[in-house]
Amino acid sequence: MNNPFTQKEILVIVTAVLADVLGVEANEIAEGNAIANDLGADSLDFVEMNATLEKRLNLSLAKKGALEHANKMSGQPDLFYSNKSGLTSDGVALLEGSLSHYTQLKDGMKMYDIFNLSTVQNVANFCHAIFNYLPTVCPECGHAEARLSVTGKAVCSACSAVLRPLHGDEAEALNIKRYLQEKCLTAA
Repeated sequence: MNNPFTQKEILVIVTAVLADVLGVEANEIAEGNAIANDLGADSLDFVEMNATLEKRLNLSLAKKGALEHANKMSGQPDLFYSNKSGLTSDGVALLEGSLSHYTQLKDGMKMYDIFNLSTVQNVANFCHAIFNYLPTVCPECGHAEARLSVTGKAVCSACSAVLRPLHGDEAEALNIKRYLQEKCLTAA
């Protein structure tokens, strides 16, 4: 099925949710703001933001990061990230190709650096990309087109059944699998 959301619609939703969580006006938040470093969000704010986005958009965000998926799937645990030296150049490329589409990372960054530099746009990118993983056809009627309901949920355009994309971890794992295959980095 088609993704019924535009990138801009998702960005507006993410910004509004984040503004509510942080107790600020939405116009005080820019898409390039690092949620922790620029906006002062802590880990509890991220938990609240994620829970609110899941409810608002009817989706399940990933519980594991792209690096964790890639390390497991590649069978090469230090290829993308090393506890000693941090993010590798392969890790930077992987995260640039992840559903979050990071653009601000460099070799050697530690996990806390990546977390602290995650932007509003990275969260919006992930939320938008996950809707590319809706069912192929409506499980209720077999129709193959989605639209947004008046409540802002993805629904079948024929029967209005509410549609739910793959769990965030499943979607990210499929994306990472494709990336690893393209780069010939899979273990099996």
